[in-house]
Amino acid sequence: MAITTTNKGSGNGLQVGKVSDLTLVANLKPGGAEHIRKLFAQDVEPVSVGAGIIDTIHTARVVIFDNDNRMMMITEFDGTWEQYMEDFATKMGPLLDAVFAYAEGYPGAADFEGFKRFHFDNQITPVAFYVANADATVKDVGKAMRLKNAFDQVLDVVQS
Repeated sequence: MAITTTNKGSGNGLQVGKVSDLTLVANLKPGGAEHIRKLFAQDVEPVSVGAGIIDTIHTARVVIFDNDNRMMMITEFDGTWEQYMEDFATKMGPLLDAVFAYAEGYPGAADFEGFKRFHFDNQITPVAFYVANADATVKDVGKAMRLKNAFDQVLDVVQS
């Protein structure tokens, strides 16, 4: 799979095969970096803050930089930006509200149009985007792992 610099996905991100990118940079209000660090120092499980699970996310990470003045959220997901925004707001709203509480201009997940506008306006397009298995969705990977585990169990029985 080639590194893409041109496959424009929806939103302002890139897309390789079935995998899309969202890279967002936001300015933080005073105390925001400390708040975010404390939140994640607790090994936050999405369910613990009332959030659901999005089964299209490959990876997600939050980075604080620029002397604690800005944050970056980077995630790769299956499908379109529009569907991801809907899933993000409805399934992960409480967690995102906790993470972005100190991000300048964040309206909260309940204001869906404002939520989409915030993400669109703060999303930046990567210079390049590489995906090792661009045609494999998160669901495909899960299915392949279940098949592998079942096959390993059969081999274990045959070998014993």
